Amino acid sequence: MEICPASQSHQSVSSKLQSAIRLSVFVCAHNEAANLGACLERLSFADEVVVLLDRSTDGSAAIACALGDRVIEGVFPLEGPRRAAAQAACSGEWVLEVDADEHIPPALAREIRARLDRGEPADWYLVPVDNYVGGRLIRCGWGGSFGTSCGCSPVSARRQELGRRARASDNPYGRALRWTPLLPD
Repeated sequence: MEICPASQSHQSVSSKLQSAIRLSVFVCAHNEAANLGACLERLSFADEVVVLLDRSTDGSAAIACALGDRVIEGVFPLEGPRRAAAQAACSGEWVLEVDADEHIPPALAREIRARLDRGEPADWYLVPVDNYVGGRLIRCGWGGSFGTSCGCSPVSARRQELGRRARASDNPYGRALRWTPLLPD
């Protein structure tokens, strides 16, 4: 259920500068008031920011309404249906998922925007993510820099994906995607 009236949201989609290719970013959050504001403030490069709140009882809803374009609230015991609902709420041709404790640096935001604006012939991109635990960069093991260094296994790697409109599968963990072909207007 959408919880913020359009007049309450940070910026309506129509008031942002529109690009040739629309980019939606979604953030799924559960009690992330401590991280959500900083995350959402770094997403102004997107045409639309969708926040899905899963049973949040802290101040996450107020932050999401102040800084997001659309805020959806619900109960999602499994990751797959939660991610599918967030993605379904996105209107962009390209969709990027960002965790509430992740920050998109300005250089990465510019690169994402530039690649989309150039219309490069790709269906998805892998975006490098450095994983910090307690301020320490993890190079090997769980989430270790995509598992690309120190002989880490890519099977357990943490990867962030930017992709054309795809539909999350019925997989409860939401990682398998079925791509939907885009038809010309």
